[in-house]
Amino acid sequence: SATFSLEVISQTPRLLYEESLVLIADDTMPSWQPFVLYGSVDVWAVEPDLPDGLVFNNVLGRITGTPTTPAETMTWTVWTNATGVAVPWNLTITVLLDTDDDGMPNELPEGYLGVFIEDLDDDNDGLLDVLESNTGVFLGPEDPGTNPLIVDTDADAWDDAEELSCGSDPTDVDDVPVDTDGDGLCDALEADPDGDGYSTQEELACSSDPMNATSIPVDIDGDGACDALLQPELSYTNVSDAGTGVVLIGHPARFDAVVVDAALEAWTIDPALPKGLVFNTTDGSITGVVQGNDVQRTSSTHTVFATEVGYGRIIEVEVTFTYATDSDNDGLADSDPDGFGPMRGDLDDDDDGWNDTIEAACGSDPLDATSYPSTDFILVDGACVDASAKPLPPVEDGPSLFTMCLLFWVAVALLALLHRSGERAEHRKKLAAEKDAMINKMIAADAASAEEE
Repeated sequence: SATFSLEVISQTPRLLYEESLVLIADDTMPSWQPFVLYGSVDVWAVEPDLPDGLVFNNVLGRITGTPTTPAETMTWTVWTNATGVAVPWNLTITVLLDTDDDGMPNELPEGYLGVFIEDLDDDNDGLLDVLESNTGVFLGPEDPGTNPLIVDTDADAWDDAEELSCGSDPTDVDDVPVDTDGDGLCDALEADPDGDGYSTQEELACSSDPMNATSIPVDIDGDGACDALLQPELSYTNVSDAGTGVVLIGHPARFDAVVVDAALEAWTIDPALPKGLVFNTTDGSITGVVQGNDVQRTSSTHTVFATEVGYGRIIEVEVTFTYATDSDNDGLADSDPDGFGPMRGDLDDDDDGWNDTIEAACGSDPLDATSYPSTDFILVDGACVDASAKPLPPVEDGPSLFTMCLLFWVAVALLALLHRSGERAEHRKKLAAEKDAMINKMIAADAASAEEE
């Protein structure tokens, strides 16, 4: 008999896998594992050792982990070992640097077509890498000389981009931005650099110092708007929009100043008020009693001046007073000089019970209570008529000519209609009689014919 020796050699495995891995340092990589199309693998191996942080599973041939150190592109050999056969496979691995850990590598390998995007600002300081020349010499905003891999090139606690925006040298540790209120935001970039609650724009408009927290805009009324931005208004009570007021002679008068959006001081008036009226230099009020012999004119015009507190602006208003008489002392002016306010003209100036208009028409004195018309006098169409001496004109209560003509023609029309109605009635009666006669005649004829038969 013959003896045979038979050695079974496993079929060479066929693999499907990604031949090149591009990873980012300190970023966990997606699991890498070849797919065996056919054949079998007993043991997997790789050489040389993988980059730091990566782990190779020799049972599954899987690579996992987080690379910790950037590395240039290198080639590793992955071995598939089966009974009687060992097959090598090549795998390239590149570990890229990502300075600012934003998931975008500082640079990409030449010809790379993967999912990563190259970072154009490696240190994420707000300055593009092409702008940061790393010369260490500041030549201006277009060439700051900063390091593209360091956020704060001069290590002065201000980022390179912040220093450029704030106007300081990002390469000089002794040149730092001005931060008046110490909030970490330079004055050049801050709306309120002194931290007093008012923006630089507001403080400049309100004439306060935007760099001094103790210098704030003046806001007398506390409405949040500084007084310098407001247009103060000054007016008086009991004075019309046209600036006129009435002083009733012999009666107390009072006109109070009304101030809007300001605090005023140092009140003055020019020219001086007539005797009896007093001007208050503290609040601008005008009070007093004017007697008839105190005024030589029917009116007077005065200008009131006041100084705005904190700004020195002069606010002024012009007021014209008209002096009205009250002959019967009933609190009503004999006439209303300006037509403004509650004051109205007195219809009976001497308070004798007779209307001034009637007295004027009838010849009596409307300012003398002892002078008045006789009770026989009345006012008719603006004229004073003595009812006892002359009868009143009769009232024309008869119809007018037009009315009479209209009634005449209406009557004619009615008569015509009645006449036509009568004619129609007579005609109907005549027709009925003729019809009856004809019927009777026919009946008689029929009766005569019957007798002959």
